[in-house]
Amino acid sequence: METERSLDRFTKGCILAMLLGAVAVVVLSFFSGGLCGNDYWWHVKAGEWMVKNRQVLRQDVFSWTMRGHPWIAHEWLSEVCFYLLQAAFGDWGVFGFAAFSALLMVALMVASNRKKLYENVVFSMLYFILFGAVACIFFYGRPHVFSFFLLFAELACIYSFLRDKDSKRIYGIPFLACLWANLHGGSANLSYLLLLLLLVSALPVRKGFGRLEFLALKGREALRLAGVLLLTVLAICVNPFGLKLLWYPYEQMSDAFLTSAIVEWRAPDAKEMGNLVLFFFPIALCVLGMLLSEKKVRCFDLLILFFFLFLFFRSRRFIVLLDIASSFWAFDYVLPCRLKPITKRSERVLAVACLTLMIVLGAGYVGKRMVGLAREGTVIQQELSQGMLDLVKKEAPQALFNDYGLGGYLIYHDIPVFYDGRANDLYAADGIFRKGVALTLLNGEKGDVLVDVEETVEEYGIDAFLVQSACPLYHYLCSHEEAYERLLEEDGTAYFRVL
Repeated sequence: METERSLDRFTKGCILAMLLGAVAVVVLSFFSGGLCGNDYWWHVKAGEWMVKNRQVLRQDVFSWTMRGHPWIAHEWLSEVCFYLLQAAFGDWGVFGFAAFSALLMVALMVASNRKKLYENVVFSMLYFILFGAVACIFFYGRPHVFSFFLLFAELACIYSFLRDKDSKRIYGIPFLACLWANLHGGSANLSYLLLLLLLVSALPVRKGFGRLEFLALKGREALRLAGVLLLTVLAICVNPFGLKLLWYPYEQMSDAFLTSAIVEWRAPDAKEMGNLVLFFFPIALCVLGMLLSEKKVRCFDLLILFFFLFLFFRSRRFIVLLDIASSFWAFDYVLPCRLKPITKRSERVLAVACLTLMIVLGAGYVGKRMVGLAREGTVIQQELSQGMLDLVKKEAPQALFNDYGLGGYLIYHDIPVFYDGRANDLYAADGIFRKGVALTLLNGEKGDVLVDVEETVEEYGIDAFLVQSACPLYHYLCSHEEAYERLLEEDGTAYFRVL
């Protein structure tokens, strides 16, 4: 805290402006390349169906393989929001939502640490710039964006309780849980798991053990916290699907095939430079700070770290949750790095000039990329060329086998699919998801069983294929011209008619 007091308002203002400006340039420059369309399209279509039919989807209406089968649309409220946003403002509305959400999250994290940023300016710059780059990967038109903010809100309530046991914010968690269950029910269980970790951190009788400090609760405070935990569990059940959402997330996370077949569900690979810099390096910085600091380590901070590390090592998509959670404790353990105040007039003029130059150059660079994006006209990644889309509509196959990643875009254009991004949410029944992946890769779950394409075509009555040219199935279809006619191939995707 000595470092913070030694800095005058001008110096701190320059540091904050430089930090926010650098993060904004990083975030907006990444977003100026357009948004990822992964799963966005079927979410919008589901929202459209619910708005037009004035009811929550409870069964599949988009595929030809599972039509009419029960489906838990656990993100129904987000899907409605995305459809209304798309209907009102088009693709640019969704683009603005994604970019604004990423910037807002950074701003919230900075604001929650506004008194600690100046303890180590180098750490603060690295932390938030790297988070800004990570946010560009995961903040787009998907319901999980709402989960990021709900997680931040709940942790803000919990850490307010840690600072002051009489804080009333803790009572807001059940309301957050109810909202969570309807916006992104698949991760709503985090709302009570975090409270459970908080109670666990107060279990030991001893106040501390070495540098580890446990949460000391009086009987009344413990009962109050237990009551909030119970209300949070009950609040999750206030959704169109009731109690089912309590065990739904565990069914998904326990499926090893799901986590291996879908890229975003896979464990992070430290051998990839991008993962090493964006994912592992910030974690190492935070952990080292906790280890090297002479301060007491709160048991809850340690539990939060282990919990989100466990999720992250199972799936790279949890890195954002880990980063958001770490913002509540990482700056408490950062090693101080003293910064000299800017007091001389010449130094202040130079600082203002440098900041102005950075802002002008950053704004110019981002503006140029945004203009290029506007001219290109593709704000959200289009999974198929217009020519390919027109061909599929013209052919109108009754039983189209599509590549998994193309399903959502086909649904958006009212084309029934074999399967799509709902994966095991829907296609676990009858093994559709596993069969689709196996057919695309031409091998079974263990990778040593060759799939009989002709048998699968006959089993499902497949009359056309829409696959990416990089997959093994594409090469199989090309090598059997007597059975499959390639009508069109564009942008790495090919359409085959079954003869």
